[in-house]
Amino acid sequence: MSLATGVFPSKWKLSAVVPIFKKGNRSEVKNYRPISILNCFSKVFELIIHEHLSFYFKSKLNAAQHGFVKSKSVVTNLVTYLNFIYPVVTTQRQCDSVYFDLSNAFDLVSHKLLLFKLHSYGLSSHIIKWFESYLSDRISRVKLSSYLSVPFTVSSGVPQGSTLGPLLFIIFINDICNKISNRFLLFADDLKLYSRIVSIDDCKRLQADIDSVRVWCLDNGMQLNIKKTSLITFSRKTTNIIFPYHLDNNTIVRSHCVRDLGVHLDSKLYFHHQVDHVFSECIKLLGLIKAITQSFGNMDCLIVLFKSLVRSKLEYASVAWNSITSTDSFKLERIQRKFVALCYERFLAKKFDYNYGNLLDIVKCQSLHSRRRDLDALFLFNVLRSRYQCESLLEAVGVRVPTRNIRDFSLFSCPPSLRSSPAFRCVGSANSVASSFDPFGNNSLLSSKLISKCLN
Repeated sequence: MSLATGVFPSKWKLSAVVPIFKKGNRSEVKNYRPISILNCFSKVFELIIHEHLSFYFKSKLNAAQHGFVKSKSVVTNLVTYLNFIYPVVTTQRQCDSVYFDLSNAFDLVSHKLLLFKLHSYGLSSHIIKWFESYLSDRISRVKLSSYLSVPFTVSSGVPQGSTLGPLLFIIFINDICNKISNRFLLFADDLKLYSRIVSIDDCKRLQADIDSVRVWCLDNGMQLNIKKTSLITFSRKTTNIIFPYHLDNNTIVRSHCVRDLGVHLDSKLYFHHQVDHVFSECIKLLGLIKAITQSFGNMDCLIVLFKSLVRSKLEYASVAWNSITSTDSFKLERIQRKFVALCYERFLAKKFDYNYGNLLDIVKCQSLHSRRRDLDALFLFNVLRSRYQCESLLEAVGVRVPTRNIRDFSLFSCPPSLRSSPAFRCVGSANSVASSFDPFGNNSLLSSKLISKCLN
């Protein structure tokens, strides 16, 4: 009835906005993210609409968008990015990358402009009428503890916490890069432009793209945060072309390390900052687990806490940053060694002599180095089976068909120019485990030994 009449029920548009703290000073309102608690009937109905709308826009969304898109993720975004940058850096060349920050992007979406864009993509006037009803006259109240604010009408933005909101936002932002000539990647509202720099002309073209993004933001009512917009030069050369990029007559701050979708990238792609950050976070978490589980009598409970809270952080997007030194790899392994030692002291000291390798089997864990290798291989297999979309990886990977009898039984190949890149590493990892699986067989990879090892 809602679709037939083009009316979204007004009672389904009532919501409570809960402020979620992000970071910084807790007394600053801007450091909180507003999440809408919506009617359950509304969310179920949105699921139905979302299924049809996402299918319709599947071929219309920019291929560089990795946020809120099926088969794409943080990992596919970073792998695509690093597959381009690594060959540039390792051959003593330079790549400049600009990271944009949009302030309150989800809350500033103009309803009128969004409806215009939906119409321009071919949606019928009847469906546009329904979306107009869905977006307009939304009544919200801010909820903090047991207190509720005075009701107010939301005049812009897509509902955060809804099912349709993220999809509507990426449709709205889809044309941000229509006039960009260099490479770019999106993850929802996170945009980065990057280009190989050989001469000043390359810098000027990148500056022109920065201006294009600024113009789009002005035309679409978005606000660029110059303080959080950053620039990094990826290079291992001693001297680089230093060009003063500008945004709104302000020079963009140049950094030696940036945080990209939760992963710290340094200018030489050594990932020391990433390892240090992960180690610092996880050693604190392990200490917390140790303190709150002193009365636990079951080792399995301790193992579940470690795997869900600590190991998940140790392996977050590891396919992107696993090109680390053996020293950094051992540093991360120390976290798991401390956990195994904790289990040994509390539950196993009277039964076995301490041996890290043997105790890993008892606590049902692998070494972190082996798990990262398996995750690399699993990512490649999932791309080959179209479970993930990562075109840059598919373009880099080849299947070896030897023309004569040789001793090299490697199944996959990768150009030497991509050495140290995620693509090259995934190929090496896949070759090391391919003898145990048939990547192109009919059997589901989900039932294979490899994915079982990665999930356990």
